[in-house]
Formats: sequence, C-alpha cells, structure tokens
Amino acid sequence: ATSIRVEFSALDDSVDLDSIATEFWRHLGAFAVRQEVDHETRAIRELLFTKALAASAAARDPVPGDDRDPVEIEHSAATKS
Repeated sequence: ATSIRVEFSALDDSVDLDSIATEFWRHLGAFAVRQEVDHETRAIRELLFTKALAASAAARDPVPGDDRDPVEIEHSAATKS
C-alpha cells in the first residue's frame, strides 16, 4: 500500500492547525467515498447512458444501413446502381 505523509505548519500563531487538519481529513475521506461509489456504479451509469442514447436514436428517423455495415459501404453502393 502507498502511504503519504502530510504535515501542516502555520506561518503565524493565529492559525488553528487542528481545525485545518480535521477539515483536510474530512475532505479526503469524502473524496475516497466518491471514488469508491464511482468505481462501484460505473457499469450502471454506462448502461443508463447507453439506454438513453438508444431511446434518443429510436425517436429520430432511422438511419440507412445497419450495425453489420457501420460505414454504409453496401448501402451507398446499392443506391448508386
């Protein structure tokens, strides 16, 4: 495991280093939770995004060609003859 050492030092005595350190660790913990949630929900977000794109595409006019001919080589050749 990787470890990181963090040191806080004040430029003057008016700074409360304990509260700054507490706030830092609170934000670091929140970031770690966001990273874990992002990792665990990635597949769900990708599925929802894919479904939204599919629904959006279905609402428009169908495009020529099909998924076996993504560059529409066969379709364009058929329309030229």
